[in-house]
Amino acid sequence: MKVIPLGTNGFFPSFGRATACFAIPFQNTLIILDAGSGLFRLAEPEGKKLLSGVEDVHLYLSHYHLDHTFGFYAAFRLLEKKKVTVFAETERKVFSDLAKEYFPINFDQEYANFSWQKVLIGNNQIGDYEVKVRKQYHNEAGSLAFLGVRD
Repeated sequence: MKVIPLGTNGFFPSFGRATACFAIPFQNTLIILDAGSGLFRLAEPEGKKLLSGVEDVHLYLSHYHLDHTFGFYAAFRLLEKKKVTVFAETERKVFSDLAKEYFPINFDQEYANFSWQKVLIGNNQIGDYEVKVRKQYHNEAGSLAFLGVRD
């Protein structure tokens, strides 16, 4: 599998560098690891190529810090014609509450193409591939590590 870095910077994006976001093209699915400001790169010509021919987008969130979720603002529009499944440790409610407060949209009405699935610690079979999930220390709430996405 090919891993394409869209953002690798720490908490603050800088000129030419965006926050955490990686893309993995797999069959007719685009797997995205974290939704930092690097997700905005899907609006650029090379990013649009990644989305062309893709039916499904699987978006994995390690945790809800802004440097890992800020790109959602772009995702709503960039992915509006795709079936998007967000995989995270917690149910969608956590993000829905954030969206209600901080995003100028009605998430439930406008983005019915987004669904949420809770991932389990250990091996998760997702369609034609498997991803291993483990807990890691990153503040009190913790974080998830996604290891060995493989078919």
